[in-house]
Amino acid sequence: MLNKCLETQKRSLPDDHPSLVATYSHITLGLSKLHRYSEAFDIGMKAFDIATKQLGDEHEQTCYLRAMLKLIADQMELH
Repeated sequence: MLNKCLETQKRSLPDDHPSLVATYSHITLGLSKLHRYSEAFDIGMKAFDIATKQLGDEHEQTCYLRAMLKLIADQMELH
């Protein structure tokens, strides 16, 4: 469902549109809950890159993504 939403957004929005951050974040969270950490990290980095560029380094969403990516990276080291 989220992938379908993402595809729709990508057809109608620029690649670095802030609205994509939330969708990428939700996909990242879902993948991490499925223990698909490598995929989660890659998609989370897309969200983080957009958030940093469009929202700024100190924005709440950027900080959330930074913390989530740290947790995912920690899980990747364990598995």
